[in-house]
Formats: sequence, C-alpha cells, structure tokens
Amino acid sequence: MAIPLTPMLTRTTTPSNPLALVTPGRILNSKSASLLEAIQAALPDLPLQLRPVVARVNVPPLTLLAVLAYCYATEVYSSHDVRKYILTDAVCCAALGGEFVFPGEIRAFRHANRSALERCLTAALRFRGEQAADAEMSAWCPEETMIAEEARRRILFAACLDSMELDEACFSC
Repeated sequence: MAIPLTPMLTRTTTPSNPLALVTPGRILNSKSASLLEAIQAALPDLPLQLRPVVARVNVPPLTLLAVLAYCYATEVYSSHDVRKYILTDAVCCAALGGEFVFPGEIRAFRHANRSALERCLTAALRFRGEQAADAEMSAWCPEETMIAEEARRRILFAACLDSMELDEACFSC
C-alpha cells in the first residue's frame, strides 16, 4: 500500500533542504510558514538532550525528530509506514542525506526522545489547527492542554500500532 504524499511538505518556493534545522526555538511570524517550519521552531534548544539511537547511520537526531513529528502530524503512524514515507518522499530522503532508518530504530528513537517529540508534535498540531482556521476564516483557539493531549495520543497510537505489528510478526512464525 503506497503512502500518499501530503502537499503540506512542499511549498511554492521549496528551499533546497527544507529540513535543514537551522534555528531551533525561533518564533514564526509569517502566516505563509510551512508545517516543517513550525516543527523547526519548536525544536529543543539543547539538542544534546536528544538521545541518538540510530548509531549505524549519520542521521542527526534533530532531523529524525522533525521527520517523525511531521509524519505523526500528517497521520503517518506505524514505524513501517514512517520508513516507507521516508523512502518514497524526495524531501525526506534529501533531509536524511540518503540514509534510511529501520522500524526498530524509529521505535527506539520515539521511546528515548518522547518529551522532545511531544513538544514538536504539539507545535505542528497547533500550526495545522491555525492553518485550518485561516482557511475557514474562523477564530481558532483551543486550549493548549487539548493540543498537547492530542500530541500524546498520537504518539501513544503510533506505539500501539507498532506493538500490534510486532505481535502479529511473532504469531506468524
């Protein structure tokens, strides 16, 4: 089953490396900002707090964090689907420098960096909600706790899907 590519990833003027995580913690001022820029703005100020669990490849932890937050924000949850998405999306492939990650590495990274992932995903969901409100020309202001709870729910859902896939693999032997 092919993962549909979301149009949110590309803009009319796509930079050469949209996931070049240049300014963590910066504030977005532009209404034309992208989902990836919203994630980048929410990246932790201290990337040393991230635990890089993908040691065999040269994937920067901040880049993997942004890609994972992006996938969860666009409803790509299981580690297998995230891997497929990374392999089929040109922007993600370029951001990861042609490296690839396995589902087990994605699961381990999610587990080791959950709080940072929640922070980035919360920012992404807030951005998507504001973008939808702008499109509908309505006022949008849900409580921050509701957005954070949705981010936690999506991360938990991804973990549950991965667990079910692992159980299925064990029973198919």
